[in-house]
Amino acid sequence: CIRDSLWFYASGLKKTLLLGNVIVAFCSAMVVILIGLYEVTLHPDNVAFIGGFKAKPIYQFLLVYTFFAFVTTIIREIIKDIEDIKGDEAFGSQSLPISKGVMTSKVIVTVIVIGSLIALVLLLQYFYRTSDWIIFYYGTLAIGLPILIFNILLFYSKTKKAYHRLSTYLKLIMLLGILYIPLYFYQLQVTFKALGV
Repeated sequence: CIRDSLWFYASGLKKTLLLGNVIVAFCSAMVVILIGLYEVTLHPDNVAFIGGFKAKPIYQFLLVYTFFAFVTTIIREIIKDIEDIKGDEAFGSQSLPISKGVMTSKVIVTVIVIGSLIALVLLLQYFYRTSDWIIFYYGTLAIGLPILIFNILLFYSKTKKAYHRLSTYLKLIMLLGILYIPLYFYQLQVTFKALGV
C-alpha cells in the first residue's frame, strides 16, 4: 500500500495541490502504525500483552507519534515546495506555493504548527500532572520550543537558501522527536516499577 502510494506520488500526484504532500505525510505516519501493529498487536509473543495495563500507554504513544510524524512531514513537504517553487513551475506542478502563493503557504504552515502546539500543550499537561518532569521538560524545550522558533524563522525566510535551512532545521526537530522514544519508554518502565506492575 505504501509502495503503491509513493509510486502514484512520483508518477503524477506530486504535481497536484496538497494531495501529494498529504500522501507522503500519510506514508510516513503509517510506518509508525505498521511497526506498532506488528510489534504490539500481531506478534505471537505479545498475545498476553494485548489489552493489559502496560499496553494502553504504548497504544497512546503510537497515536501521538503517528500524529507527530504526519505533521512534521507535511510541514517539511510544504517548505520544500516553497524552496523548489521555480523548478516546480517549470515542471508544471500545481503545488501549494504556486497555486496559492508563498505567503498563503506560510499561513497554512502556521495554522498546522499552532494546532500541533495546542496538542503538545494538552499532552504535556498530563505529564505535568503526573510529575513526569523529564518528559515534560524534554517535550517543552526540545520539541515545543524548536517548533515555535521554526515558525518565527519561517516568516523571516525569503530566499531558497533560507528555506533549505528551515527544511534542515525541521529534520533536527524530527530527530529530537525520535530521541524522545527511548526517554518515554525509560520513564514508562520507571512508572511500571513504582506501581509494581
